Order: sequence, then structure tokens, then C-alpha cells
Amino acid sequence: MALIIVADDLTGACDAGTLFAGKAPVPVTVWPDPPVAAEVAVVDTESRTPAAARTWRDAVGAANLVHCTDSSAVTWSARGERARRLPPEQVAARLAGGIA
Repeated sequence: MALIIVADDLTGACDAGTLFAGKAPVPVTVWPDPPVAAEVAVVDTESRTPAAARTWRDAVGAANLVHCTDSSAVTWSARGERARRLPPEQVAARLAGGIA
């Protein structure tokens, strides 16, 4: 599994999944069901606060946390690094390796 997207509600999970649906469908599950094995998967955790999202990230050992607070910017933090508030397209490019 290359990417697991953690969403704070089912609507956000479905919205996020559509952005990554290219050549294959993106499965969406609701916690406590585990993410489906796929190149990209989305799980709704009902993690409405940044602290709850960090707890979930730490529990599963994820390397990155992208917390979407609105459509103009997201908060992105890699494990052990400070959080950065960036436009969503910059975060996507960084995760894909397009920006150093």
C-alpha cells in the first residue's frame, strides 16, 4: 500500500479518494475496519482535531500526516519534523517527490 489517506468524516474520505482515482478505484473504509490493500486507500477515522489525527498517525506508524482544515491550505508534517501549512497542490507534489 503506497498511500493511506485518513479523513475526519465519510464525506471527506470520499472527496479525498476521488482526487486519487485515476487508473483504479480508491477503496474507502470506516474505522475500525482496516484500510483495504490498494495503491491508494482512504479510511474515515472521525479524527476531527489535529491531535486526534496525530494519535492515529502514530498508532499506525505513518510517515506523513496531512491535516486538511480548508480548501486553501493543509497542514503537513513528516514524522519528526515541524508542521507546515501549505497549499494542497504543493503538499501533493512534495509527497509525490516533485518538490525537494
